[in-house]
Amino acid sequence: MKILTHGFTLVEMVLAMAVTAIVGLSVAGVSVGLSNAYANSEDYYDALQGGRSVLMQAQSLGRTARLVTATASDSVVFWACDTNADGKINRNELTMIYWDRSGNDSVVRMERISPAATSSLVKDQVMLNTASSIASVSSLLSQYSQYRENSPLANDVLDFKVVTPTAAPKATLVQLEVTVGRKEHPLTLRSTVSLRADATANVGKANNLWVLTTETP
Repeated sequence: MKILTHGFTLVEMVLAMAVTAIVGLSVAGVSVGLSNAYANSEDYYDALQGGRSVLMQAQSLGRTARLVTATASDSVVFWACDTNADGKINRNELTMIYWDRSGNDSVVRMERISPAATSSLVKDQVMLNTASSIASVSSLLSQYSQYRENSPLANDVLDFKVVTPTAAPKATLVQLEVTVGRKEHPLTLRSTVSLRADATANVGKANNLWVLTTETP
């Protein structure tokens, strides 16, 4: 019995190689697509968590804050609490949330004197007129760097806006908007913070300067 054998023709080999290449490219394409989808979902989750962190910290401050002492388009200062119930603003009772674009990163930060600080220096009274300036508060906090907390709340920030319907330090509502993530896929979150124990009734002016009726000149 004869057994007929023959090799592949050139045409058959070319067709086989083409089919193999097409299948290989398809598999690679699916793999790359899944990898990109995973990376995008991770970026989205990180951005979402960062944006939420900013708004949740602000909401938490609003639950105890006595005043919004100062605002700018991208920053806000809270008289976060009256820890000793003396009706006066102390240095360690101020908390600032601001958009930091000073380095390579774009970050929303929260800055304050550590609640664990026991030095009497950090408990000095701060006059409302001083606390009504973002620059002055930043300078006050930086003077005691060994007691200062500076915590990043959100990274990859594309925009951060602070709006108060009534100007500080009379404001009782703060509207925040933070945009995070990549420029091609931005994520914007908004929140309104309401002060629950405001001391705006004690705010007035003397010689055209903001004062608290409870502070000691």
